[in-house]
Amino acid sequence: MLTLRPTKMLAKQLGISVPATPPAVPSRVADWCMHGFLLGSDPWLIFCNTASLYSVCASAKGVMDGESLARRAGGMINQVLEKNGLKLQAEKFAAELADFQWAPIPGRSVLGSINELICLAEPFFDDPDLLPEALSRRLGETPMSALGMNNPNLTGGRWTGG
Repeated sequence: MLTLRPTKMLAKQLGISVPATPPAVPSRVADWCMHGFLLGSDPWLIFCNTASLYSVCASAKGVMDGESLARRAGGMINQVLEKNGLKLQAEKFAAELADFQWAPIPGRSVLGSINELICLAEPFFDDPDLLPEALSRRLGETPMSALGMNNPNLTGGRWTGG
């Protein structure tokens, strides 16, 4: 089961009812925070694994409600994990795609990290040939204070409990 954690702003935009009390999270690999942002007038989404802060960006065009957000998250995250060679994570993630649950963002440090990743991602969008997996790799090289100055590319064990 995917655990999807939209920011309050994104949940309000899409009419998603997020429970105040976090539900049990069955899989760290399938636990993702998400936030919307604008680049010019184009809407985008960022998905960040809650444990590792590994991020995936995707267009938000066509995302109108919680169901379409969950589909976009599942498809883009799975695609980027596979293309970036994160085979173990991709297999575990794909096994969780049958169902999803909403949960709140776990804390301010995660929310702050998401905002920081958005700011870091913006200049990369100037490259018209940039692929989502390349952007994820680039963002994954960023030392993050929430990870003890490690970077998301080096925290694969955090996803799986290792």
